[in-house]
Amino acid sequence: MYMSYFLKSILQFLTLLLICYQAYGAECNTSDLPEDIHKLVEQDKMDEAVKLAKQAYEKNINNKIAALYLARVYINATLTSVVNFDMSQLGFQTGESGSREITMDMLKKATASRTAVNPDYLDNTNKFIHDLVRRWPEEKNLYYCLTKIHFYSGNHDEFLNQLAQTASLFKNNEQEAVNYLIDYGTELMQSDNYDFAAEVYQALLKIFPESVPLLSSLGVSYIKQGFTRKAMAYFEHAYKNDRSDVIVLGNLSETAMLLGEFEKAEKFLLKRADFEPDKAEIYFDLAINNMHLRPGAGNDYWAKYFSIHARHPDDEQWAKNARVIQQAANNSDITISDWHQLAIQMIESGVPKYAIPLLHYVNKTQLQDPSVSYSRAYAYDAGKHYDLQKSALEETLKRIKQSDNKTQIDIDQVYYNLSRSTYMLGQYDQALNYLSSVSGEMKNSANIDYMYGMVYRDRGDRKKADSYFNSCLKKANGASIENFCRDQLK
Repeated sequence: MYMSYFLKSILQFLTLLLICYQAYGAECNTSDLPEDIHKLVEQDKMDEAVKLAKQAYEKNINNKIAALYLARVYINATLTSVVNFDMSQLGFQTGESGSREITMDMLKKATASRTAVNPDYLDNTNKFIHDLVRRWPEEKNLYYCLTKIHFYSGNHDEFLNQLAQTASLFKNNEQEAVNYLIDYGTELMQSDNYDFAAEVYQALLKIFPESVPLLSSLGVSYIKQGFTRKAMAYFEHAYKNDRSDVIVLGNLSETAMLLGEFEKAEKFLLKRADFEPDKAEIYFDLAINNMHLRPGAGNDYWAKYFSIHARHPDDEQWAKNARVIQQAANNSDITISDWHQLAIQMIESGVPKYAIPLLHYVNKTQLQDPSVSYSRAYAYDAGKHYDLQKSALEETLKRIKQSDNKTQIDIDQVYYNLSRSTYMLGQYDQALNYLSSVSGEMKNSANIDYMYGMVYRDRGDRKKADSYFNSCLKKANGASIENFCRDQLK
């Protein structure tokens, strides 16, 4: 039910690659090669296929058809499929001998293929296609194939350069180009390479600065890196260009709720409901969002939720949750502490965004209670919204230091968590400052050494980093942090 719109944004273009291959596949495949060359390619005799296609081309280098044949053979010789076989998926342990029954399902799980690049052909393919397109600009579709080659080559800078060239060639055909090229960012996002994905979107936005899919995707890449406020600016830009994109509306409403901009969240949720009137989950969000005012403020939206749920059933477990929350909202015996506890349950249930409106309500009666802002930091940490976590932790620190405030929150733990959030944001000097503020027993813990090691590693000081990782190993004493420190020394 509650797939994050940030995840939906990553996945929304997955099918487009298949569509685009229909348009551009003819430039990259071998289906119309001469029979003798095609047979060699099918038999994976690439050296012989290249030799034969090259001989045919060199007989008349002004023959465009021969040039295209050679280009396609080069492409297929360069892009290869590699099969990986994971024996552990078959239940075998390292060094184990004997026999074991293997099922087809086990084989499927153990086998995975990936696209790879044969370096023996890379340079020749790159040069030949560039030369071919310069001579026959109408064959620019070959650049789509070349972009794919550079993507899988592992040279990110070379890929970005080719991506920009390809996008520039198709700047007058924005929709097709974006639909095809955005998939590289999608694939990077799926493998958690959010910073590289952002570079893809940024490169394409230089050519297509008003593209809604690119603006929205760049926003998602920033969300995934922990820069929630920065992401909001891109979602808002995308919305100005297309006010009917439900993915953008979903991203806007979810981000607004996280930022505590509840009126804005309500506005975008209602707009989304106009386009998706049969989705009960939208009214679940609206009801929770309105509870920032008071528990009963979501009642009208709960009624709408159940009305739609009756016709278009939502996930039954969430419908049960909705009934419990609705009943609690109308129960005068439910205390502020109970609502605080519900917010914690939302975080631990994997939907931290719902904790934010509830904690906002709790905070109204406990303005100086550090446990409320600390819970908000917990929610942001669970959602990996590190910029918002940092702000909530700084507020917690401020409240703890209030002279009239008594709390059980360990101030050293707050400093440690601040070092984590600032580290994740790439703010290494601040991370070191917060680590230096840790005192007491925690100062000499394995966790602190690990954080120091990570900061120095990412600053490029490998010697100092390894010193901390080794210190971490000595102090870990079998704790789970031991494996993290050992992995960094491998």
